[in-house]
Amino acid sequence: MLFDTVKANQPAILKALLDTGQVPIECRNVSDMSLLGYALEYRSSCTMEYLLDREVRRLSYVASAATAGDHKLLKMLIATGKAKVDTRIDYGDTPLIFSSAFGSLECVRQLLTAEDVGVDVIGYDGCTPLCGAARSGFDMIVQEILATGKANMNATDCMEYTPLARAASRGHIPVVEQLLAINTVKSNARNNRGETPIAKAVSSNNFDCAIRLIDTDQVDVGYVDNVGKTLLMKAAADEPLFLKLAGLLMDKLAFEIQHEDRGGRTLLSWVAQDGTAVLVRKVFAANPAAVDVRDYLELTPLCYAVHYGPQDSTNKILAPSPRHLVLRTLMEYRSRIGFLAVAPELSKTISLSGFQVLLSSFPTQWLYH
Repeated sequence: MLFDTVKANQPAILKALLDTGQVPIECRNVSDMSLLGYALEYRSSCTMEYLLDREVRRLSYVASAATAGDHKLLKMLIATGKAKVDTRIDYGDTPLIFSSAFGSLECVRQLLTAEDVGVDVIGYDGCTPLCGAARSGFDMIVQEILATGKANMNATDCMEYTPLARAASRGHIPVVEQLLAINTVKSNARNNRGETPIAKAVSSNNFDCAIRLIDTDQVDVGYVDNVGKTLLMKAAADEPLFLKLAGLLMDKLAFEIQHEDRGGRTLLSWVAQDGTAVLVRKVFAANPAAVDVRDYLELTPLCYAVHYGPQDSTNKILAPSPRHLVLRTLMEYRSRIGFLAVAPELSKTISLSGFQVLLSSFPTQWLYH
């Protein structure tokens, strides 16, 4: 009956029903439509005016309109001048944060027309509307927010990610390009792990986005993060990107080749794990001594090549290596599944003296697996 009254555009009867206190104004019909939404659907102008005047300040209307993507209802609410557009909804987000993160472009446009809307308001995870839109890749919403001139494009969330870093980590190139076009954007801002936007693009395997960042000449390709990992180490899984970075780092290649991260791993170690045979041979040729460098787990690049590499991994380092390195690699890898179990098998193919020499190169913990 209540919804029939709304449809019939009878505000006096609706008021009488609501005043009884037995019918909640926030009730919904079987289609999950509110009274105000129903009035809008049937263009019941008098009923809409009554409901807007009585309940426009209720959290449920503004929040429901935003979360449902109902931009028409949102426009009506904002037009009254009474709507609290920055009221908090789920998890402490505002309607603008919610609409930006979930791609409700028309709702964002309506909310941005409100004079008191918070363009840089912070949500539960520290994200601003711009950050949420950038993270989700909604380039049109990013454009609308930036057009206000009120957004801080370098605002960071709870993980200290900027909108540019969020967009780069997801590979949203159109958003990245919009943000990079702004002179004040910090293209090398670091998060709480010391990672820059290009580092996030590389570590997330968004290599096309990383190359786009490099082409702007605005990013630092020679950085080291909080755990000592360089951009070249992160790029080991993509040969074109790796070679492009190496070309830009010619004056720092000596450092890159010799550098060890906080885990004791060299560039050769990372390339042996993630890279191609071509990259491994190039890095190996630049620093052959790195083949013997052990990290804090006592693992050499050879171990990573055999254990983690693809089918051609045994050819990565073994092809340019002496015979004793080939044998040692086999023993080190086999020892990971139990040294004592494979020792008899290995001793059949290796002389006693050679076996003793190779034995001395084992990580101690492997011998007592």
